[in-house]
Amino acid sequence: MDPQETWRRLLDAWVDNDWEEAEELATALLSWLEKGGFPPDVLCPKELGVEFNAALAHAACSFTLRRASSLLAEGRCMPQAGSFSLICRYCLNESPCSAVDAIAEGWTGIENVPDSISEKLPGICPSCRAVRS
Repeated sequence: MDPQETWRRLLDAWVDNDWEEAEELATALLSWLEKGGFPPDVLCPKELGVEFNAALAHAACSFTLRRASSLLAEGRCMPQAGSFSLICRYCLNESPCSAVDAIAEGWTGIENVPDSISEKLPGICPSCRAVRS
């Protein structure tokens, strides 16, 4: 087990909305950590130490596992990278071509609605979010 590579792949799976892969990687890394394996270096300075990295990795894996399991069970996973189309539920503005870009621009409330009439996923654009907050 290479926890650093597993961590990198877990983050990639999250960004790509690949929840099966995220679930598998989170389970593997949690098992590794719970057996006393060394943690990956997560997004923090190394001076914080192994215990801090282990706590962050454990928390992130637990969170990822809950999210992936929930989305997979509900059938509400976001499409894999490359098949993304989003529209604002209030003003009908369209998003960028990827979930990563849409989230970076400030889109929220993005959800997959299985068997929907529309091919576009509903979400809330940054302008409508600002007006409604």
